[in-house]
Amino acid sequence: MNLLNVNNVWQAQGLPDGLSMKDGTISGVPTVRGDFNVPVTVSNELGSSTKNIRIITKNKNECTIFKDGANFETTTLTALKTSISDGTAQSKYNCTTTQILLDITHPKTGLIIPNVPFNFCSFRNVTLQDGTTKTGLILQLAHTLWKGFAPFSTNGFNRWRYSQLREWLNSEGDNWFSSDYTADTLTAHEGSYTDNGVKGFLSCLPSALRDILVPVKVTTQAFFDDNNTDTAIDDPEYINGHDADVTYDKVFIPSLSEMGITSSDEYISEGTFEGTVWEYYSALSDASEICRDIDGVSCSVITRSAYLDGTTKVVYVDAQKQASAGDVYNANSAPTPAFVIC
Repeated sequence: MNLLNVNNVWQAQGLPDGLSMKDGTISGVPTVRGDFNVPVTVSNELGSSTKNIRIITKNKNECTIFKDGANFETTTLTALKTSISDGTAQSKYNCTTTQILLDITHPKTGLIIPNVPFNFCSFRNVTLQDGTTKTGLILQLAHTLWKGFAPFSTNGFNRWRYSQLREWLNSEGDNWFSSDYTADTLTAHEGSYTDNGVKGFLSCLPSALRDILVPVKVTTQAFFDDNNTDTAIDDPEYINGHDADVTYDKVFIPSLSEMGITSSDEYISEGTFEGTVWEYYSALSDASEICRDIDGVSCSVITRSAYLDGTTKVVYVDAQKQASAGDVYNANSAPTPAFVIC
């Protein structure tokens, strides 16, 4: 048999709409957005061979093809982390416009939610647990997830340091609940977390992202009352004229000041003690964009800022960018988790 005259026949199964294969070349303009695993087979008189490729269509007219099972998330996040560490990221990325699309896992069902957008919110100097300072990029889910699912606390306690929400966001796997605050138990408002086999939020993230997260310093104002011994298992610190907690978190939610929102309410923290505004929020022209769920419906979003008239309320932000107090166990608002890559 003359090998130079072998006729190859190419087949690709499951290509995104708008793409086609001819003579081993994939071409066209995708008309759908998604993540596609495509088996490609070439056959001739000598036999056949099949390889899997992965095609990511980020927009309706843009796609990236990874050969031999290359991992999109690992490749993209590694490149992003490198560009942050070598100082080129701030000139390359624009926090007001840039997103990255990642697959996440639903904590209850275990189903994959593809192409979830994460916003590039701000480049900041952050403090690590060892006291060193690094430049990091704050990534945040672009929309709230699981509305009606994740309350701040199940039983009325508004210190971020001891909240059930903080514990869930920074945990993996099952049986993560071990609240240090004895009052925050799964009682009247249980059903949102552990009784349905909910996995810790870190388990929802792709391993490529989870593996590069580090705990960073987070400062949050806290209510303190000398006359009420039930308000805390320990007293908050006194920092620059404020009662406050310092935590080191891989995952956190923004404070009111980091969202760039002010209020005349005397019980809502003023100024930038809990952090200066992230560039993403300062550039938003449409207030409702900070308060949409994954289906694009406007909703309120929870912050880590305590409502400082007691221990039972935190600050929420609505689709008009207005701040107000809400019960800590109200699950009708949802968090927008954030993390730092550095």
